[in-house]
Formats: sequence, structure tokens, C-alpha cells
Amino acid sequence: DFEIIDTTGGILGWANLFGDVVHQTIIGKPEQNPLSTNSTIEQVQGLSAEIVLEKPAKAQVDGDMLPETKHIRFSVDHRALIVRVPDTSALEKTAQVAAQNATADFAETTGTIEPIR
Repeated sequence: DFEIIDTTGGILGWANLFGDVVHQTIIGKPEQNPLSTNSTIEQVQGLSAEIVLEKPAKAQVDGDMLPETKHIRFSVDHRALIVRVPDTSALEKTAQVAAQNATADFAETTGTIEPIR
């Protein structure tokens, strides 16, 4: 997924962006808030995307600021993201500790969380 966010409206653009994110969270769809007037969000799915602007603008990619540019090309590295989750027994142990903490006196209860391997 790629998200193209335009907040050229300054502070109002960022406020609209916040409203867009809340709106998307509430409705569960990647739609823009109908009240937004100073920002836009476009979602694109695919292996690559290319943006060509009419005039140079600052850009941010994965939290890194880029110099002003008119052209950006993105691509996805297949299988580059590895997601690790605990095994079932670790999940059960965490649930048991949480259940104990919920029913016991908090000041007397301590627990540890096993690292994910």
C-alpha cells in the first residue's frame, strides 16, 4: 500500500489530515473525510508507484525528508518485511498473566513478558 498525502494547506491541511485519519478509522475504509478542504489522501496498491508533480515540493518517504522534487518512484521489495509472532504457548501464558492481574490486587501482582523469538 502507498499513501500519497498532500497537506499544502498548511496548519489547516494538517488538521484536515488528522480528520481524514479519524474518519478512515471510524468507517474502516480508505475514504477522505467529506469535510476536508485543505488536504488529500490517495491510496494506491501495487508493486510500484510513480508521482510526477507540476511544481517541486518537499517529500517524506518512510519518515525521511527528501529535497524538493517533482518526480518520485516507489517500489516494493518482495518478501522484505518479516513479521514474527509468539508461539501459541507464549500467547496462552501472557493471557494467563493478564487474567491474574485483572483479578488480583494490583500492588501485589507482578509478571514478566517473555521475549518474542
